[in-house]
Amino acid sequence: MNKKTIVSLVCFSLLSGTCLADQPVKPKGASVNPDIKTRVIDSQELMAKTEKGKKTADELQETYKKLAEDVQNQNKELKKAVRDLEQKKGMLSKEAFEKEQEAILAKRDRLGTMSREYEEKYRRAAQRATEDMVEDIVKVVEEIAKAEGLDEVRDKSGRVLYASNKADYTEKVLKRMDEKYSSDKKTA
Repeated sequence: MNKKTIVSLVCFSLLSGTCLADQPVKPKGASVNPDIKTRVIDSQELMAKTEKGKKTADELQETYKKLAEDVQNQNKELKKAVRDLEQKKGMLSKEAFEKEQEAILAKRDRLGTMSREYEEKYRRAAQRATEDMVEDIVKVVEEIAKAEGLDEVRDKSGRVLYASNKADYTEKVLKRMDEKYSSDKKTA
């Protein structure tokens, strides 16, 4: 698995960034309040280009390489055991052959289990690395947003990474929903 693939896998669930756009973001179908300053970051670019992102990708690649190497070695041993059994087939009694065959099948089953466990181990490592990176990025985004007087910073995926109280629209929506509920209740 190459570095780019690993970075892409990690970025799949990642949100991060400090690459701030110069223009406010206008979500599809929505009007932008000109008083709200919004910026966008590209988490995939950050994962690929920051020192921490590069180091994380290298570490994940090394972890994957070690796990894959172990599975490949076990698989080679299994194939050798099958070849050896085939060569000894005529020399073994039926019971001895079946006993060795069962041992090989058990080894194959253990290899399958080990492979699934390694995949899960790698997935958890990637998830932990992603969560750690996101945590750091959110802190940096918040720092920059506050220093520059921004109201909102989003990842290109749309996830809000920072929002000031000025950008909070909850009260207006709450009021409207209660008005609608009250009017619907009266007509029912």
